[in-house]
Amino acid sequence: MAALPHTLDDAALVSRVAQGDELALGELHDRHVRLALSIAHRLLRDEGAAHEVVQDAFLDLWRTAPEYAPDRSSVTTWLVRLVRLRAIDRLRRDGAERRGSGQVAAALDDAAGQVASGEDVAALVQDADTAARIRAALDELPPDQRRIVELAFLAGHTHAELAQLLELPIGTVKTRCFRGLARLAELLADEREGAAR
Repeated sequence: MAALPHTLDDAALVSRVAQGDELALGELHDRHVRLALSIAHRLLRDEGAAHEVVQDAFLDLWRTAPEYAPDRSSVTTWLVRLVRLRAIDRLRRDGAERRGSGQVAAALDDAAGQVASGEDVAALVQDADTAARIRAALDELPPDQRRIVELAFLAGHTHAELAQLLELPIGTVKTRCFRGLARLAELLADEREGAAR
């Protein structure tokens, strides 16, 4: 098989995947696997599960490539959506039993309906280096703030949904989210200043 031209954009690669081109799928994988793993790991907090979810998402991409509509979303947004759907399926299957909470399963059902909002997540972590910096900064947040920031921005929950899911007053959710985002901005600014020196 001939090598792919490196000038093909993502949409052209998906078009080739739709025709059964495995090299095009491999190129898409190479371009986006770090982003996909970052999102899956952030949602699942389990490296092995994240790898499985990403593998399943790329298989979904392979199977559904003929249905891709470039006028509706970018390839990155579409892939983020596939990863999030697979991660939600995994959480639905594993998480509710582990946490013993019917509210968690209900919240995940709601999140599945909101998964189309992946554009914001894709924009946030499009660049793999940015994703690594954000991941490291998130890990430095206090656990209560980190969880709310992750659920709000990576899983797409509203403050009201988080209050119900976490059984907290909505004011507490908003405060933790605000403080978490402020601290995240500080950490990322410090990291940028350190890199500039």
